[in-house]
Amino acid sequence: MSATTTPLHKQLHTEAQFESAMKALTATKGNRAEADKILYREYDLTNDAARKSALNEAVKGQFVDPLPDVPQTLKQLRQWVRWELEPDKDGNPTKVPYQVNGKKASSTDPNRWTDYRTAVTGATIDASGGVGFVVNGDGIFGIDLDGCYNPKTGKIAEWAERIIDACKSYTEYTPSETGLRVWARGVLPAGLRVFNLDPAVGYGEKVKIEIYEHSRYFTVTGDAFFEESGIEEIDTAAIYQMLHDIRAQHPAPVNQKTAEKSAAADDTTGVQIVYAPGSNIKIDKHAIFMRGQVVKDGSGFHVTLNNKDGLAFATVTYPSQSEADLGFATVLALIHDGDVDKMDDDFRKSALYREKWEREDYRERTFTKALETGEKIRKEKVLTVQEPTPSTPTVTVATSTDTVVTALTPSVIPGDEIPAFDESAITGIYRDIVDAATNGTTIPRQFAFLAARVYIGAMIAGKITFEGMEDTSSYYGVPIGLSGTSKGLAWKRTVDDILSLPNLALSVKILEGSGDSGAGLKDFFFDEPRNAPVVCMIDEAISLGHKAGDKKNPEILDAIVELATKHKFTRVKAARGKGKAGRSHDNAHLSIYLCAQDKEVIAAAFPNRRGMGLFERFYGEYSAPIIAGRLPKVDTLVATKIWEAVQKLPKSGHMTMAAGVEERIESYWASLPRDVQTKVRLKSHLYRDMYMAAHGRGSMIAEMRDLDSTLVNFPRQIKIREAFFTTEVPDKIGLYLSRLKAITESMRRRLNSGEPVWAVALSQRDFQTDTLAYKNNELHFFDTAWRSWLSQMMPVKIKKTNGHEYDKFAPKPLENEEGMWK
Repeated sequence: MSATTTPLHKQLHTEAQFESAMKALTATKGNRAEADKILYREYDLTNDAARKSALNEAVKGQFVDPLPDVPQTLKQLRQWVRWELEPDKDGNPTKVPYQVNGKKASSTDPNRWTDYRTAVTGATIDASGGVGFVVNGDGIFGIDLDGCYNPKTGKIAEWAERIIDACKSYTEYTPSETGLRVWARGVLPAGLRVFNLDPAVGYGEKVKIEIYEHSRYFTVTGDAFFEESGIEEIDTAAIYQMLHDIRAQHPAPVNQKTAEKSAAADDTTGVQIVYAPGSNIKIDKHAIFMRGQVVKDGSGFHVTLNNKDGLAFATVTYPSQSEADLGFATVLALIHDGDVDKMDDDFRKSALYREKWEREDYRERTFTKALETGEKIRKEKVLTVQEPTPSTPTVTVATSTDTVVTALTPSVIPGDEIPAFDESAITGIYRDIVDAATNGTTIPRQFAFLAARVYIGAMIAGKITFEGMEDTSSYYGVPIGLSGTSKGLAWKRTVDDILSLPNLALSVKILEGSGDSGAGLKDFFFDEPRNAPVVCMIDEAISLGHKAGDKKNPEILDAIVELATKHKFTRVKAARGKGKAGRSHDNAHLSIYLCAQDKEVIAAAFPNRRGMGLFERFYGEYSAPIIAGRLPKVDTLVATKIWEAVQKLPKSGHMTMAAGVEERIESYWASLPRDVQTKVRLKSHLYRDMYMAAHGRGSMIAEMRDLDSTLVNFPRQIKIREAFFTTEVPDKIGLYLSRLKAITESMRRRLNSGEPVWAVALSQRDFQTDTLAYKNNELHFFDTAWRSWLSQMMPVKIKKTNGHEYDKFAPKPLENEEGMWK
């Protein structure tokens, strides 16, 4: 062989194989120097034959582990198979399990499994094939996060990050390169195993979560997401609840064609859907079986689907689960035109799936009967299905000469986008109020919703207390949007035209503006009715900033800060003669509706008050820029009826939580990023919203439906807070630039010391982790700094264990470093 200076690690498949070969050689030859000599100087590595020869010589019969990052927990078990990517009968690629002898493997037959070493030896591990691990109910399970990763940008969907952070267990990239898989240990609760999500919150057409603990095999790539992580035992109940929460926040759209077929099949399968009284929502059996919950009692076997308020609204009932299995299988036979593979796939994802389904005799017997029944139905009744035709929604509005505005495209906040407002949060009396204030108009409904909660929250402040929450129901509401987004108009129509009608009893005192001074604001509490709470409606935050400047009346801001948490104060005034007169108020509850344009305006309105906790007290709502629309008058009769209904809501007492609600809140809170968990005031906002939802339907007990309606917009609240209630943007960006600089300098030193580029290069996600941006939930600051710092970096391609190339970054070489790095 001719000598060459080409390093072996440049020619071997991966750096992992190079390291394994080096270790084996060192053990064989006795010292590292001899191994270096063999690897670097004695092989002609210019062709594949020479490369293979070098590897064979290096290992000297030693086993070279191609997947060194895979935990030993999996490797020590005899539950391994191989897999190959093959087309199914429809031509779609599918991963088929095989034995090492070339025969088909099975996820339910241990005789067709093998040990790890046998499985990987001689296997080609890339996007078209590799090895897999079978879960068999022994406590190890996998969570597939499909469509959560963008390989081009390195970005990971927020919902996937929540799951990964909560599990803290071995995670790897999947062969698709757009998914991740978490491996963990524990006992899974009964219920759904597939959680389909809205494709808009991921990457690709299929965005979903799958979780299995038995009778399934998972591909194993060894392409680890974290370094040196093991398979941990986790709180499966909390994780399972998190999956339900994520699905509720990002529900998958209904497949229209499937829905129409299922609806047509509903009339042919005997058992009818029973709807809750007063329900105006219609659904099909396929949706109930796929998304519902199983309930067994003395009256039969029920599958129930809840609405967004947590209430059961559609149920199908069978004498037994076996009969329910047959009923659903018949629906599937009609929907999928007898395609057994698609029927089986849907059944496994449904609420009916259980371990009995893995019995081949039971599965085949059920499908045989279902196919026979489906064929009879087809002969008796032809199902006609039309493709849905696109249509343009129309809105009918009353004629008026007044104009209002409507939302355009969502506004992109620096570093991130604020999620859309979910109207399912508007429940109870608030639905009536918001409808009356905004129907026939295009006023942002979230602003009317906020105005209504500010007013009703003020109405009961100090009179109703709450379990698990020390704060009152007072809101410091801040609607945010550019001028002309109807922030003030939403208040006028909601409060002036509905909740505080003229000539009716006054529940709340409203102060337009903040008073001329802090003393003026406090004096307003003494006006009659003295014990009524006060709401400050401040039409523009910028005007408050001008009025409360350091050289004018800063006491206004001090009073707002003080009354955010204290409800007792004493006003001292000069009296005649030498004495002074004082008067006290011991039930002062202040609420605020403060219209603002952007975070700079908010910061300017409250200079130097951030450290006093005022920004944490603010409750923001947001609307994108808008265009002109119409504005019909609020119906006085409707407004009067709503006002009467509001007066009938509970006025005093102590609100509590139904069983399980507090536990679910704690579970949800534990799933949030660490820096969010430390914000106590933010948690109070969650409790307040939940209790207000319960109070809005006339109840003194917060139920799971009230929590559900709160959680749908809570991620939005977090984003609004990040985008608007901070004055630290320049400092934060500078902080991340300094961290990027320090990391880059460290990388440069390593490269100059002789380390290869592949060992030093980092992905964008690595930089996010090492700068603590990911941990601190400050990726929006990082992104701005990263865009600025990219000019200092060069992109490099790194070949990983699975044979795929990944984008990473290394420092650009300086003039004196050109050609030095390997």
